[in-house]
Amino acid sequence: MGGSSLILAGAPAADRLLIASPGSSTRWFEPMHVREPARVRGEMADQVFAGADILLAPTWLTHRRSLVPVGETRRAQEWTSLAVGVAREAVERGRERRDDGRSCLILGVLPDPDATDEAATGRQLRPDAAAERDERAQSGILAETGLTGVLIEVRPSLERTRVALRSIVEHDMEAWVTIPATRADGLPLAAWLDTLAADGASNVLFETLDVSPDDQPPEGRYGVVVPVPLGVADPRGVAATWIARGASVLGILAGATPDAVRPLIEARDAALEVAVADDTAEQALFDMWLGDAAVRALGGRALWVGDAPARLPDRFDWTVVPATAVGALPADTWRLVVSRGTLDPRDAARLVERGGIVAGRTDDEGTLASRARAAGLRMDDVTYLCAGEWRYICRRDD
Repeated sequence: MGGSSLILAGAPAADRLLIASPGSSTRWFEPMHVREPARVRGEMADQVFAGADILLAPTWLTHRRSLVPVGETRRAQEWTSLAVGVAREAVERGRERRDDGRSCLILGVLPDPDATDEAATGRQLRPDAAAERDERAQSGILAETGLTGVLIEVRPSLERTRVALRSIVEHDMEAWVTIPATRADGLPLAAWLDTLAADGASNVLFETLDVSPDDQPPEGRYGVVVPVPLGVADPRGVAATWIARGASVLGILAGATPDAVRPLIEARDAALEVAVADDTAEQALFDMWLGDAAVRALGGRALWVGDAPARLPDRFDWTVVPATAVGALPADTWRLVVSRGTLDPRDAARLVERGGIVAGRTDDEGTLASRARAAGLRMDDVTYLCAGEWRYICRRDD
């Protein structure tokens, strides 16, 4: 259901990427969540209160590489733990204000260390080896905070992305991998997706500001995040387009204030309302179909194949079995055989007694009548088109 899309909120303020300059304050060398924890905590709590489902702990500037220029590498573990603690407190406060029972997931962030120059620290490693060293070290620190997952920001190549992914997976954390939204590193997106899935990625988030359907991620379950708020006239409409395409996550990585994420939340909630309405209509059609089959069968022994609803029609002695058990059931036994899932009438015909009713679903309406006749069933005057699937009621010829 499109309305189930989750809203991800990154940094609410613009202090995500750069530690302040020397002399701007007595504590200029500290990340903002260390220097001003109350402000950062409050801004993040506002994100949760606004409706965010996923919050990013402010760990962009707590890895070793980012702290080399200010001489504070020894603080990496302390400041990373503090960032996660601030995020947890923000979630508690935001959920208390929201008071709707919905949870909010906290993810750590693993930035690209190559985005920060490595100052002279003695013997220099190759750039890729230095990046892998720093990522593995920071992944271990993030794992020690107890986080269940980490967002990996976009890397310049698939191989660099894989290195970061492996550093997260080896600590048994979920890896939420952010990748370019179009062909990158000379490879099509399919190559990225297949490789990352094989390496253990939990989720893939495409980073894009482009809302054109051309050369965009294929429909399916994936996420879409933008680096900064959508600078378009109708951000809610853009978000609705991504939801309709199947995006499981919508997010903003920087500048994710409540006002910025609100159009995403509104689009998600509107899609959810439509999905609920569609489910209600489908349930009403299903109830009519099941009631019709029960009336035609009158009563007696009945078989439900697959997951049964909480309430089954009266006047029947019901047996419920998984679809895998159909082949082992006795023939000519039931007055009514029903399945909400796909049920080939030829499989059910053997089970139903003469004059009994078979009610099922098929994705191939074109051959339904011929398959029913071949099984000794006749279409009992009714077929239903429900959510793009045909539901049928057949009677075994006397």
